[in-house]
This record gives sequence, structure tokens and C-alpha cells, in this order.
Amino acid sequence: KDFTMAMWVRPTGTGSLHPTSKRFFPGIHYYGTLSPPQPQVSWGKSLNPNGEVRIFTKCQFSGQFDFENIEMKAAETSDWTFLAVSRRSSEGGARVVTNGAQNVEEGTMPMCYYDELSFFNAIEINQPMLISPIMLIPEALPFSTVQELYYANHKEMSVRWGPQVTKQEREINSKIQVEKDDFSPRSTLLSAPIIFQTRRNPSNECPFNFSTEFLSTSHDKVVEDVCASPFECEPEIMTNPEKTLACPGNESATWAKFSLDALEFGTETGYGDILYSITDSPFLFRDGRITGTDSFIDSMSSTVKLFLVFFTPRAGITSLMTVTADFMGDFEATVDVRLDHYAILEGEQLRSYLAIQVLCIVLVLIMGIDAAVKVYRQFLQCKPNGPGGKWTAPNSAFVLGILIDMGVTLLTCTFISIRIPAKVQSAPKTREIVGAISAIDWGSEEVTLNEKKATFFALVQTILKLIDEEQNMQAFANWILILSLLR
Repeated sequence: KDFTMAMWVRPTGTGSLHPTSKRFFPGIHYYGTLSPPQPQVSWGKSLNPNGEVRIFTKCQFSGQFDFENIEMKAAETSDWTFLAVSRRSSEGGARVVTNGAQNVEEGTMPMCYYDELSFFNAIEINQPMLISPIMLIPEALPFSTVQELYYANHKEMSVRWGPQVTKQEREINSKIQVEKDDFSPRSTLLSAPIIFQTRRNPSNECPFNFSTEFLSTSHDKVVEDVCASPFECEPEIMTNPEKTLACPGNESATWAKFSLDALEFGTETGYGDILYSITDSPFLFRDGRITGTDSFIDSMSSTVKLFLVFFTPRAGITSLMTVTADFMGDFEATVDVRLDHYAILEGEQLRSYLAIQVLCIVLVLIMGIDAAVKVYRQFLQCKPNGPGGKWTAPNSAFVLGILIDMGVTLLTCTFISIRIPAKVQSAPKTREIVGAISAIDWGSEEVTLNEKKATFFALVQTILKLIDEEQNMQAFANWILILSLLR
């Protein structure tokens, strides 16, 4: 629970100073948690005339406030100021050092952190100022050591004036020219790639009896060796063997680790996130806690899919690339890449397509009429010649040919009647889907991330439905060709 924090601060101009007294009161808050917002340590003007340091605690105690406040010495108004605070939990109280001079205040407040894993999770700076890298160590340094740090760095800091202009001025006055590459890209990515995974619950039962016994034996060893006195493990680990080593169980419908809500995608229930959030950041901060992204895929990940939606303006084609990794194999993961397309048909191409389809209908109708004429002629040949005559049966080749002709006619008319409306609607549907995907504002703070992902997956499912309909119609057309070949 002991700690020492030290840093250098310097005002950047009159905007850093108090509007009335024209003094510099560095306002810096180190938040132990953001949900709800709660500082662990903060510098500011507050109650004391020179400003003060407040050290907060999560523990309950008999004090009037949940913090200790220690007055600091006056900060420099035009130069660097050294700030340090040390606290020793075993003795209580704290020491604040300002430019080598100390203020000490005794106290009985117990020291408890709001986040046991991180001293602070965010920094809030209340006015323009320069701030050096922060020194933070889990030890309450004596005053002599802190004073030595001040004198050892004072000369070096005195020549560090910081940037000549502020970041805001640089952004306003300095423009970076964007040069257009001298080529026309064939396709464009419509949105940020999405990663989607389905998961299994850890289970202490495995497909093989020996494996189940092995899990139980391993858990007993952990309890006896790792969790034995003076060490102590969480009760959940002590009673659940699957918390130490597990086999994949049934499908998981809850997963709170990355603060992701379950999403329905087709027949699957899983968890989706923006791909670059996982690949480009070592950790994510959500719901007041930090989680390492390297654990997004673990031994309980069943399948992982990447979705990339492209649009090719020149060809009017919407493409969906799906990369699927299946981790539930016995020996190795399998990876499959699928690229599906949905094409626009409009203008001259649509008119040509409709003309060809109308011509097909005319031809198959002619074939149907021809088949009907043949049936009528065969009927005349087979009927009795006189009152005492007998019906004769047509040969099997004739019957098969007529059935095929009638089947081709019926199937072709059905195919074209479904195909023409789908092609006429291809451009409006593409415009609607591509426009909706492009309109997803991934950087918006007004729409939650879960709502954005739900919209994206709904649109992807619409694309997959249209692609499946196209593929089914292609299969339908292949059966018609097979029947035509038999004819």
C-alpha cells in the first residue's frame, strides 16, 4: 500500500494561472476508477491557500472525509515546479514535497485502492500546462531521497522550455498535405472489418473418461500445492475443477470479460468487435476496467470469423469476404476463406438481360406448343380406329421426351419469373445496403458500440441472404441445363 509519486509541472502562459491571484495551482487528478469517476490522488487549489494534495481511500473509516488533504508549497508561475507525494500505510499520514520543501501531515486513514491492479486508470489535467513523465513506485521514499531527486534534476529541467507553440496552435497553423495516389483502386472497403467469435463454456467433463479423471486430479494438485497455507485461492477455484483446466463444453451465451453483448448471426450466437480494436491495441478500457486484447481468443473460442465488405464501383459488385477459423478440431485449427459477390444489373445491361429472358420465354413456349402438338398427334394415333378397336400405348421414348419438354418449359418459366424481379431490384437493394453500411458512424459517441455492431451484422446477413438466393438460382439453372441435355 506504500507509494511515492513524483513529477515536474510548468505553466504554459497566462492561461495556466488563476484568473484572480495570477498564481499557478496545478490541477491534476489521477483516477483510480472511471465507473464511477473517483480520483485516487489529486492536486489542486481546493481549500489551502497554496493548493493541496488529496489522497483518497476506498476503505471505510471514522474520518469526516474519504481523503487526506496535505497543503503544498507555492508553485512557480513561470518555471518548472517539482511535485512529489509519499505515503506509508503502516504509519498513516503523508508527505508532500514541493521544490525540495516538505509538508507532513499525520493521519489514521487506512489506504485502500479503487483498483487493486492499477494505481490509476486515467489522468485529468484541468488547465494548460507542461508535465514530465510520472515517477510512481510502490515504496514510501524518505524525504532525503525525494529531495535528492529534486536537486539531481533541477538543472536539467531548467533548460527544458517545452514546445514553442501549443498543440492547438500547431493543429490550426500546420496543415499536412494529403497526396492522392496516381491509380484508381478497383475496390473500396465499406466499413471497419469485424471479428466475430462463438465460444464454449469450460467444463470438467471431457469426451474421454481418462481425460475427465485427469482434470480432477490436476485440480486436486492445485488445491493441495498452490492454494495451501500460507497461500489462499478464491473459493471459486477451490470448488470448480474447470477453473484450472477444462474441456470445451456447451455453447456460451454470456461472456463478460470484454463487456460484449451476445449477438445473433444467422443460427449462431457469438460476440463481435471491431477488428482493429483487438489487433492494434494491447488493451481495451471498457466499463471501468482494462483488459488485455491478447486474451480475446483463448482455449474456449470455438470459431472466429472475420467479415470484410467491399464495393467495386466500376463493376457495381458488392463483395463479402469471410475468413473462418475453427478451433474445435482435435489436432489443429482449420481456416477457410470465402469470397461472395452480389452484382448490380441496370441500364443497358439490364435491358439486354430482359430482352434475352423474354426471348427464352418465347422459345420455351414454342417448345411447349410443339410438345402439345406432338401429344395431340400421338393421341390421334393411339385412339381406337373404330367401334371395336383398342387403345395403343405410346412408346417410352416419346413419353420421356414429352415429360422433359414440359418440365423444361415449366422450370424455365418459373426461373425467369423469379429472376427478372430480382435483377430489376439489384440496384436499389445494393444502394440501400451499401449506403447503410457506409453510414455507420463508428466514431459516434451518441450510438453505442453494440448498436453499431448489431446494425452491421444485420446488413451482412442481408447481403448473405441475397448471395444465397443468387446461388440457389444458379443451382436451379443448372438443373434446367441437365434436363435440356437429357432431351
